[in-house]
Amino acid sequence: FKASIYILDQRLRADALRVSLFRQVASGQSWKDAPVSDGSERKLEDQILTRARQMRIAGIEG
Repeated sequence: FKASIYILDQRLRADALRVSLFRQVASGQSWKDAPVSDGSERKLEDQILTRARQMRIAGIEG
């Protein structure tokens, strides 16, 4: 997998983050593009935002 992650804003909102996932598989002596599971990009966005929110809360409390 290859992931491109763009942070578009400082606010921790879904529209402030853009994730693109790419996948390739070996086919003989070359590599071919392969589909990424539906929802994978959205799931990764959610995980990143959840962790960022946890870190922000920990920083405020600590």
